[in-house]
Amino acid sequence: MIGIDVGGPAKGFHAVAICQAAIIGTFKSHRAVEVAAWCLDRNSAVVAIDAPCLWRGVGRTARAAERQLAQDGISSFSTPTEAAARGHPFYTWMFSGMEIFRALATSHPLYLGQADPTNVTLETFPQAVACALAGQIVSAKEKNRGRRGLLTRAGIDESKLGNIDEVDAALCALAAQSFSQSSFHAYGDREGGYIVVPAWSRRARIRSATARPANQTLATLSPALKKIIAAPPDASSHRAPGPS
Repeated sequence: MIGIDVGGPAKGFHAVAICQAAIIGTFKSHRAVEVAAWCLDRNSAVVAIDAPCLWRGVGRTARAAERQLAQDGISSFSTPTEAAARGHPFYTWMFSGMEIFRALATSHPLYLGQADPTNVTLETFPQAVACALAGQIVSAKEKNRGRRGLLTRAGIDESKLGNIDEVDAALCALAAQSFSQSSFHAYGDREGGYIVVPAWSRRARIRSATARPANQTLATLSPALKKIIAAPPDASSHRAPGPS
């Protein structure tokens, strides 16, 4: 499974490939077509991307996915309409994200709630993934340390990740893995697109706390982490249910 962190033209794309809990590859490029080719070379069934997959509809205040994240206490950047985004330097990373979705569209169409997706791209959000893995709302103030701790708890050797961009790409890869295991939650709708994260308890979402220490036992891990550790994906099956 592959996760991709998206930056603007100066930062580019950072991709991480995982197999169960092992990091099997990393890649950096400023060109979406090169990242797409790298994904195809690795034959990944699911590619999870940290960028909006669709622009906000004209006349709408926000995408449904972003509204639902906010209802769960998770802040995110509001995706504008494409017309509003043009000419604003801040939104260049969103255009980069749209570019990587397009580059993979033929081999990996966008997940929009299909009942039986096989090779797909999907949108995800590292902060929401971190909350799902922790089983509670976590602070983003010390995200590098907190997110590395969550990766360690998932059995991933975070020391192989050189910077926060690769850390976030690894979290995206875990979202892709959870999707392949049919253990995910999809925020949003078909019109505005879905943001996919590992499945997690609704009751845990109202609490605000930092991530737990990295040395917890399996018995104290969140359900999402237990699923990742205990049930590696079946490479021959990528069936996933509709949004929960």
